[in-house]
Amino acid sequence: MSVSLTPELYGNTEQFPKFTKTAVRGGVDLLNDCEECKKTADGARDYGQCFFHLLDHLASERAFFAKSSKTPHFEDFGAPRYNAEKQQVSKLMTPLAGPQYEAYGNKMIEYFQSLLKTMDYTAQGFAETKKTFDFPEVLGRKSRINVEIFNRENLSKWTIPQDDTGIRKWNEIGKAVGLKQVHSKSDLGHFFQELNQVFLTPGNMERLAKLKKLHPEYYKILKVNSLVNKLQEKFPQAEMTSQTSYIYVTYRVEVQGKFVALSNYMTWTNVTGREDPVDAMKGRSAPILEHLDPLLIPVLLEDISLVFKKVMEQGQNESSSDRAQEILIQYLFFPLHYI
Repeated sequence: MSVSLTPELYGNTEQFPKFTKTAVRGGVDLLNDCEECKKTADGARDYGQCFFHLLDHLASERAFFAKSSKTPHFEDFGAPRYNAEKQQVSKLMTPLAGPQYEAYGNKMIEYFQSLLKTMDYTAQGFAETKKTFDFPEVLGRKSRINVEIFNRENLSKWTIPQDDTGIRKWNEIGKAVGLKQVHSKSDLGHFFQELNQVFLTPGNMERLAKLKKLHPEYYKILKVNSLVNKLQEKFPQAEMTSQTSYIYVTYRVEVQGKFVALSNYMTWTNVTGREDPVDAMKGRSAPILEHLDPLLIPVLLEDISLVFKKVMEQGQNESSSDRAQEILIQYLFFPLHYI
């Protein structure tokens, strides 16, 4: 699935090849000079640590090129989504709509339709509300897609009422992430504004990690609610009614023996009883992409560093296995969203 991007959004394209050569040449010099990569008494090198130095170098070079070429929003380029020092994440979700992402969004809707077509449903609704799709191993990694259908009835499991009956649960979540307690329904508006920023608040990663560990069900509630709220904010036609079904798609890849969610998508369809609800998505529905969970960014970076270390220790040649490892690095690196 390929989608053309608008090149002018990413800087001076004529100078980009020259910039790339300069950045890569500097990266090679860095690897040669990196203390961790120099031979020790026993001949060992720590290429895993070298990977993080190289990553910082390439990010810095990308940021410099974006600024010098007067790229729009140059400050976003070369910046990691997760700043470990500040414990802050910069971007959580992207609506796949508008001039830049509409083509990509339409492709994803088509793909989701192909998955939904294999599930048990009629014009009256989805009898099957969960399904897992396992895929053949590629590049030594297994992958799968989980699809969940939320309607007004079963969505209540993953949402909390925005009224007095939900205050107790909201306060449990709020307490875990350092928010002030809610005393009445009138306080909820301000509470939700703060809650929507909780992932973007510097220093909050430890609190979120604690919430995920102690109350994983609340952590999923927080994420599902954030996606639904964002979907309704960007697409008013996605407001929950008796006919609305939300479609929650999670893409997982095996990382260090466990399946890790690289991305989540949320979209919707309307079940009217008069037309096929999956066919009805074409031209009407659009997805929200939720990027890699910020708590998983260090996990994925560590995994990539191990692949990088393996490639460097084996030495460079043109074998298909080495090329596969290089492709694997690119594949795993994509959800981290350096640009």
